[in-house]
Amino acid sequence: MVSTAMPDIRTLAPAVATCLGAGWRSEPHPEHPHASAFLTHEDGRQVSLYVDQYASPQAVRVQASGREPTPPVGILVKDTGIDFGHITMAATKSARQIAADVSRRLLPTLAASLVQWQARVDKLCAEEAQRTAAANCLAAALRTRR
Repeated sequence: MVSTAMPDIRTLAPAVATCLGAGWRSEPHPEHPHASAFLTHEDGRQVSLYVDQYASPQAVRVQASGREPTPPVGILVKDTGIDFGHITMAATKSARQIAADVSRRLLPTLAASLVQWQARVDKLCAEEAQRTAAANCLAAALRTRR
C-alpha cells in the first residue's frame, strides 16, 4: 500500500482560506494548532479544517466541518440536532481543490443549517423575552399589593 504524507495544517489552512475567496481567513485552533484550524468568514460562518492524526498512513484524510455559532449571552441552545455539515477529502488534494470541495459540498449545508439555527435562536430569544415580561408584570403586581 502507498502511504500518504500528513499535510501540514498550518500551511494548508491559510492557502485554503485564500482560495475560498474574499472575506475568508484562517486561524489556528487554540488547543490543537498543529493539527487543526478554523476557516472564518467575515459574515460569521466558520469551518473547522483538520487532519485525522490517528489515521493510518494509507488512510490520511483532510476533514472539514461546519461549526455551530456561539449563541447570544443568556440564551442556552441545547442540542439542536442540526447538521452543520462534514466532509472528508484526500490528503493529496491541493489547497485549491480542498477549497473547491468545501465550497461545493460543505458551504451550502452550512448556510441552510445557519438559517435553521438562527430561527431556533430567535424563537428562544422571544420565549425568554416573554418570560421576562411575565416575571416583571408579576413582580409589579406583587409590589402594588403591599
